[in-house]
Amino acid sequence: MISALAKDLMCSSRIRETCAALGAEIKIGRTPQQLLAAGEATTLFLIDLEAGGDDLFEAISTLRGQHPNSAIICFGSHVDADRLKRAVMAGASDALPRSRFFGQLATLIKAASA
Repeated sequence: MISALAKDLMCSSRIRETCAALGAEIKIGRTPQQLLAAGEATTLFLIDLEAGGDDLFEAISTLRGQHPNSAIICFGSHVDADRLKRAVMAGASDALPRSRFFGQLATLIKAASA
């Protein structure tokens, strides 16, 4: 199971379409609280760093504690290096600029589904 947090319809649609093409089950939320409600079967979290404020970093830290073996991949603007670094400091497995994230999305999903 993959759980995602996406700010807008464009991001969530791209994530949903890639998951569908790979046969991966996805649940997409719009708030950090919805992400925190993910079940134990979640093996991959995809988090849009523009989908929340500072509470998002608390959510990442909580997710890391609840799901120590799951990948937590964050993505955001390449010009906002501070938020990308903060995500990793909070417990994300990686934080990628948006273009790199979408370029690697299929690979990330396949790895989580293996």
